[in-house]
Amino acid sequence: MERFLNSCLPDSIRRPIAATGRIFRAAVCGGLGSLGIAATLFSVTGCYTYLPRSFSEVPASSTVAAEISDVGRVALGSRVGPEVASLEGTVAQRTDTAVALTVSNIRFLNGLSDHWQGQEVSLRAQDVRRFTQRTFSRSRTTMMIGALAAGLVATIVGLNILGITSGDSNRDKPGDPPPET
Repeated sequence: MERFLNSCLPDSIRRPIAATGRIFRAAVCGGLGSLGIAATLFSVTGCYTYLPRSFSEVPASSTVAAEISDVGRVALGSRVGPEVASLEGTVAQRTDTAVALTVSNIRFLNGLSDHWQGQEVSLRAQDVRRFTQRTFSRSRTTMMIGALAAGLVATIVGLNILGITSGDSNRDKPGDPPPET
């Protein structure tokens, strides 16, 4: 088909069509690349889930999210800020009455959040409404691997359909010059 178009169309029409094809291929490849980056970022966080834990079950050095109670909001207001809804971070120490949390993120009641660089905050049992622990999820990991494999196959197939990986190095080169008379 391409040879037919090259032989039938004048250069003034053929070149803009070829340029449009190159732009389209670049846009599709860029879109597929962006999709791949998004899938990779999702896969980094998609393989974990937060499971509820009691205050006494939270192991040291685990990643947790602590939903703060009304009593905790009052107690933590001067150290963390007013209207704190939850704290996320790693358990640094745990005793029977308190948990020292190395905070990485704070979420407030108004929906805003603030990233922290590991400042330590001590939480008493009455300060916390609920603890959830970040744990590895086999089912999410299996689904993520399947989705990434399907995306990879779709990308390879899409590139072949567009002729990007066909290996034809002559597809964008002009045809033979017309015979001289």
